[in-house]
Amino acid sequence: LLFGIVIGIVALVIAAFAVLLLRPRLEYVADDTPEHIVHNYLLALQREDYDRAYGYLQPDIAGYPRSVDRFRADINQNQWQFNIDQDRSTFEIAPAAINATFATVRVTQRVFYGEGLFGGSYDSDFSVSLRQAGPAWKITESDQFWYPCWSDRGSC
Repeated sequence: LLFGIVIGIVALVIAAFAVLLLRPRLEYVADDTPEHIVHNYLLALQREDYDRAYGYLQPDIAGYPRSVDRFRADINQNQWQFNIDQDRSTFEIAPAAINATFATVRVTQRVFYGEGLFGGSYDSDFSVSLRQAGPAWKITESDQFWYPCWSDRGSC
């Protein structure tokens, strides 16, 4: 009986490692829908690919950072707002609500904490606003992973 329990525990540990190691790596997708823009923006922030993340911002927002260096500096000064732990965070992106050239995308972030039996998770919902600029969609505001001064430089 004890031997069977030990074998069962070893099998569960092996299965857990297999799930962890074999999970698919997130990749960028085509920049053709508001949902894809949000996915790519969050992934770029997660990978610290600031050049790419910066390219998803609408250039005519009030506090638009005028360079990638300014964008990076804003993120570094407000790191707690931009910290996305790849191993402890997942995102579920809902279909966009589109009204002419404006779109809103709802995102649910699931954050995992703790380990094993003492771990858990919590969900956090936020929305991302986008505007169509020609054929491209650009982000104009977000409830999370966004520096508030980008929306209104006068308040900073």
